[in-house]
Amino acid sequence: LLVVMTLWFLARVGFFDLWIRVQFFIITSINLPTEGVMYVDMSFNVAMQLIVAVMLFFLMTLQICYRALQNDRDCKALELGARDDLAHHPVSDIMIGKFASSPEEFAALKKGWLEGASTRSTDITPRAAREDALQVCAVLDERGVLSDGNLNAFPLWFFISQRVRRGVELTFTITACMWLFCFVTFLGFALLHLYLHVAYIRISIVLALICVAVFVYMAVSINNMRSVHDASLATWISPMLVVACFQCPLFFLCFVATRLVVSIWMWVYFFRLALFFSIVLIAFLFLFYLYVAPMIVAYLIKTSFPPHTHGSATLVRDVMDEHEIWKMREDLRTTAPRCYTPHTSRNLVL
Repeated sequence: LLVVMTLWFLARVGFFDLWIRVQFFIITSINLPTEGVMYVDMSFNVAMQLIVAVMLFFLMTLQICYRALQNDRDCKALELGARDDLAHHPVSDIMIGKFASSPEEFAALKKGWLEGASTRSTDITPRAAREDALQVCAVLDERGVLSDGNLNAFPLWFFISQRVRRGVELTFTITACMWLFCFVTFLGFALLHLYLHVAYIRISIVLALICVAVFVYMAVSINNMRSVHDASLATWISPMLVVACFQCPLFFLCFVATRLVVSIWMWVYFFRLALFFSIVLIAFLFLFYLYVAPMIVAYLIKTSFPPHTHGSATLVRDVMDEHEIWKMREDLRTTAPRCYTPHTSRNLVL
């Protein structure tokens, strides 16, 4: 809406007519429109395509959010041992089901998480990597999780949920830095097209390869087993950074796909090609929901386990605090007297 309002304001103040008078003094090597009306029409068409691209982008990120909610339901049912819920909603094999598919397996997974964090804090682990694990163990011992065996004080399902939530938020949150990055990228593409005559199809292929590279890295990280003492670069790379690197190319690919599918001239002069890209886009949306979105969630789950303890101490403390508040609410709900009910209020009125 702001883009459309900005273009409307520029058209009303005569900016495009002014640009027509000076454009050939600045750019002489390419063909440009000769009337301000042509610029207005082109700019509004691009603005509409940008709006459709944003809608397409949020449609795909919404699929990631839905998969994350499914994973939260499965993790909670596994840790609480809700077998009726598990029978009604089976655990997804491509998210938490890759690591635990029954309450017993999830209990073993939780035990392994705690043992992994404790083992990583020993002298065998390099000093730089050991500090984060020591902080995690110190936070856990504030509730006696490791020292007294109070395992219920640390809800692993909620920790996984919050770790996944933070990563998913990065996929659909378009910040000012994101728009600035888009502006710089579009400007760079325009300069490449102007001076080096780089076709936009090649730029689109590069963006697609970046997304594929991020997907491949996620798949390798999910299937790769690492020692709890591992101090390699892979354990220091923030999962949030990896997800952020996937966000920007995906947005540009949405814009490229929208340009191919929504442009009227594509359907007039290249009908078969536009129809082909439309079918490919619909198929990609289904594949994104079936495979890509669950893989992002599974990657965030995998990187919430040791040796990926970098920056986890604060989240562990927040999770245990929230769990304590939740338990207090449940206790008050079951033990506190009902001082106010609709029946008593009706009697008071009478």
